[in-house]
Amino acid sequence: MLTTTKKKVETFIHPAGFIEQHYTGLQTLNSVLAGLKELENHVKEVVREQGKPALILVDTTGLAKVDLSRRMLKARKTGTRLMRQLHFERAAIYGPLAVQILVNTMARVGGVHKRIRVFDQRAKALKWLQSRE
Repeated sequence: MLTTTKKKVETFIHPAGFIEQHYTGLQTLNSVLAGLKELENHVKEVVREQGKPALILVDTTGLAKVDLSRRMLKARKTGTRLMRQLHFERAAIYGPLAVQILVNTMARVGGVHKRIRVFDQRAKALKWLQSRE
């Protein structure tokens, strides 16, 4: 029997030049940390190749559950640290309300809430990401 396992986090450079990341299924601490590392590497690559801060679009609509437990604390701390350190112009994240609240809180704690916005739909996230407001 042939089984295929889909990655829980996929990160790639969209043809339009921004970084796109998709989270799907049930996430573990290791899968989230691996996704954050992928994002960090892609941001460095885009900055090096394009010579300007990166644009980031993150899709969390495929998450099976949003784990806010203590076991994910390291992922939240790492995410907040990367929000401060990564060289990006803006990041748009879309997905369930729990993710929106979590990301908004982390962005405020990280002091980057003007460069990170959360949305419930991809179209709204893309519109803001590509605008100059």
